[in-house]
This record gives sequence, structure tokens and C-alpha cells, in this order.
Amino acid sequence: MNLAFEVSGKVTGVLVDEGDFISAGTLVARLENDELSKQREQALANLKPVRYFLEIARGIFLKGAGIQILWPQMTALFIFGTAMILLSALRFQKRLD
Repeated sequence: MNLAFEVSGKVTGVLVDEGDFISAGTLVARLENDELSKQREQALANLKPVRYFLEIARGIFLKGAGIQILWPQMTALFIFGTAMILLSALRFQKRLD
């Protein structure tokens, strides 16, 4: 039987024994996925507004940077804040109905 994985990696565990009957879609092995975990953690970190706030504060207080340097972080923080306010308003409106 040939096995194919969607991503490459080191096999960390085999979940079936030789001779076991399996069907399509059955999980037969686990792969070490350090690279995928790192990518997922980085993507989640980019969604945290605290990260942008700290970058702005550090840029202003430690480097004396102005808006011409910090505009990407300020824009991301503004978009996130606006989205949260809109979602909160919509949720509040649904509760009133």
C-alpha cells in the first residue's frame, strides 16, 4: 500500500498495526509539523492588536519614529479597532431585536 501526505515531515507515530483493515480517510500516522505550527503561530500573532500597539509605542518612545515610519502598524490597529466596533454594534443590535 502506498501512503501520501499533504506535507512533508518526520513521522512521530503510527496509529495502526500491520494487517489492520482501514478505509479511505483513516488516520494512520502522525507527522511532526514544527514548520506548520510556527506559521500558524505567526499568523495568529499578526492578528493580536497588542502587537501593533507595542510596535507603535516602541517606535515612538525608543526610536523617536514618526507617523511616516509607523503608518503600517497604525493602519492595522485602526482597521482591527474599527472591525471590533462594527462587530460589537451588530451583535448589540441583534440582542435588542
